[in-house]
Amino acid sequence: MKRIKCVIALLSIVLISGCASPSIELSNQISSENGIVWGSMAYEGNYADYQVHFKNIKTGKKYFLSLSTSVNEAGLFAIELPAGSYMFTGWKVSEQYISVNKMGETEHNFISTSGKHTYLGQIHFSAQDITRSKLPDIEASLRNRYALDMKHWQASFADLGLQIQGEHYVAAQSTLCQYCNLTVTYTPAQIR
Repeated sequence: MKRIKCVIALLSIVLISGCASPSIELSNQISSENGIVWGSMAYEGNYADYQVHFKNIKTGKKYFLSLSTSVNEAGLFAIELPAGSYMFTGWKVSEQYISVNKMGETEHNFISTSGKHTYLGQIHFSAQDITRSKLPDIEASLRNRYALDMKHWQASFADLGLQIQGEHYVAAQSTLCQYCNLTVTYTPAQIR
């Protein structure tokens, strides 16, 4: 009976994770109907993974960027997205025994334009150690780090020929998903 429960739980996890769309790999062959969305990701805290989630407003297709798989050694991410309007829908921070999600509708939107590059800003996670309180104290924000990110971009993706664009696309700093629903999931350690 325990094995059947284990198999069902494992299959459920596989099916649920298959519903999320991971970040898109950037290649040198960019489709003419797609745009490039780029920025950086930084964090303070001791969590294993940091993610930001967004969706296409028209189609509802969901995407996410993960610090562990989408960001290069300079802290940059660059993804190819179909042209359209997108909305940030939240973030997730996780480690071995805890997962913290803050999901919902936000006022943070961006546009992917065919053949163009859109700078999103730096997505910054600030997390206090879980041992200090019963609930994690985590915040995600968008910051305008265009000048610094552009230097890193030119070193990392020089072959894409990014055209310089204005900094006015990103607010100086704003909290991402400030009024979204917070969910904390604790996974107990299994002792054998």
